[in-house]
Amino acid sequence: LQREADHLLDLGHRQLLYFKNAAVHSYIVERRLQGVRQAIEARRLDPAKHLHLAPWVWHDPRGLETATRAVLKQFPKVTGVLTPNDGAGVPLARMLRQLGKRIPDDLSVLGVDDCQPLLDPAEQNIWTTVRVPLEALGRTAARVLIDQVLHHGAARSTTTLPTELVIRKTTAPPRKGR
Repeated sequence: LQREADHLLDLGHRQLLYFKNAAVHSYIVERRLQGVRQAIEARRLDPAKHLHLAPWVWHDPRGLETATRAVLKQFPKVTGVLTPNDGAGVPLARMLRQLGKRIPDDLSVLGVDDCQPLLDPAEQNIWTTVRVPLEALGRTAARVLIDQVLHHGAARSTTTLPTELVIRKTTAPPRKGR
């Protein structure tokens, strides 16, 4: 998420909201959060003042609406929203619209994966996201699994695959006065 945070910060957003799955404590979740904090710190800002965490409840529309209303009330100065993936972000963006928020005029919102579109009335994908090479990810995961099986639990390794920020139309500089 550092790339996402960098994008929002480069646009001028200073109050960021990250929807985080509180029920999952994984290496990836923690690394993503660390990346957001690093992006904020690189601009000499304090993550404690500029990054707000919200529960990730996208799988339950009623829970998403309740959580989103509460978060917007708790952090009214937020202008940039980071989501853990497109599967969570796109429903969140739709919910924000239902709550009267204009994207990207009121809130810039983006995700990770580039696997789920947010369509405008002309059926164009407007969702800003970080594209993950899903095919390469699958090949790499299969190779690691095969190595684990063939070598009876081979040593763990970390592989980093290239990603790409795909800027579409759900992010923009924050409005003046926000």
